[in-house]
Amino acid sequence: MSTHRDTYSSHPYYDYEDEKKKVFGDAIILLISTLTFVEFRLIGRLFLSEIILLGLLPFLLFSKGWMLWEPLPKKLITLGILWLCAQVITDLIRATPFQDYIRGWAKITLFLAHFAALYMLLYGNKRRLILFALGLVFSEFLAYKFNIDRPFSHARSHPWKFGVGAPITLLLILISTTTFVSRMRLLPSFILFFLALLNLYMGFRSLAGVCFLAAVYTFTQQYFAAIVDVSVRLSLKKVAFISLLIIGAGVSFFKFYEYAAENYWLGERARRLVRLQSGSFGVLLGGRTGIYSATKAIMDSPLIGHGSWAKNPDYIDALRDLEKYGYTIRSLKTSYRSGLIPTHSYLLGGWVESGILGAVFWGWVLILTAKTFFYQYNIRDPLNPLVAYIGIGLVWSIMFSPFGATGRLATAFFLVLIMSVSQTSQTNGQHTLDDNPSVPSQ
Repeated sequence: MSTHRDTYSSHPYYDYEDEKKKVFGDAIILLISTLTFVEFRLIGRLFLSEIILLGLLPFLLFSKGWMLWEPLPKKLITLGILWLCAQVITDLIRATPFQDYIRGWAKITLFLAHFAALYMLLYGNKRRLILFALGLVFSEFLAYKFNIDRPFSHARSHPWKFGVGAPITLLLILISTTTFVSRMRLLPSFILFFLALLNLYMGFRSLAGVCFLAAVYTFTQQYFAAIVDVSVRLSLKKVAFISLLIIGAGVSFFKFYEYAAENYWLGERARRLVRLQSGSFGVLLGGRTGIYSATKAIMDSPLIGHGSWAKNPDYIDALRDLEKYGYTIRSLKTSYRSGLIPTHSYLLGGWVESGILGAVFWGWVLILTAKTFFYQYNIRDPLNPLVAYIGIGLVWSIMFSPFGATGRLATAFFLVLIMSVSQTSQTNGQHTLDDNPSVPSQ
């Protein structure tokens, strides 16, 4: 039986660098992600790390471009190009203004370029995946320090939710992947449970929910994985168990949050917020009212989108329909000021702006992430807490978060991590990412 070192040493794509090149390469990876806090205003928002990746991309394509012909990156880039073409056609049909369509096309193009560059730099290398994530932590702290008064920043009024909450959470999860912590079987899950309670108390509900679901996933991995199915293959039993587990944990979290808020456990502000967002269909719709307006926009034009940065006051007016179901709509002034159709979802936003092919792209990413959870459930890997946190966070973003400037690079990185885990777990069946295969040779 081969060790994981033997498995990766015999991998046809990978060769080992000498130590100096590895250290230099590691430093570059950490620097690239850290420099995300440096922001420029051109047509839209552009970050220094994005400019660096764009500069590296031609050289990476020349030396490692063959990596993008592997099945998963090839499929993502193909679907991404179709999404971009759909956006271009939609904007031509809708006569979208230049300042809007140029940002819409750039958003998709930059995202695909970042994914391609990061895949060639990071795929399959545990150490560099961790270092890039660590750089994102540093970047968030630096952004909070130096960009607290930038336009659209709410960090001064909500320092935990829009400032230090996310980087502190990610930092502690990265610590939970270290050898020392992962040897204590339940400690990584307890760290995630603690982060769920901390974020809930600090008012960052979505991050609290992500941490809670990741904690449940990793905790049950320790005890129920072998009972459900000892193999890494997909089975109806495994899919049903994990799906019911996550859904049940999610419903339980929402019920606990509502109870805790109503009983002042989370303070007067949380109680007031949950009452404002309560209605016939629960708190989730009250906090994400854009789902309703986006759904109406999609029903009116399911195949062809409404254009980049789609604007139509009729769909903002539609939010008033929710008032008859007991919801208080607080975002009308902001929505009318921008004129944008509210979506608050990668999936719905892509569908509203680009048409059906935008939805196909994010639907495929959603399925890829879900399949990774199923394959990974039976595998003991120190990276499991990070994979669970990133994967569940990505699912949440696809369903309930807007795809903006800050999401381009982070989401591209998340997909490289998901693909690294997905491909190796399905191939090896006893997956542990290696620290060294950072420079492939054809």
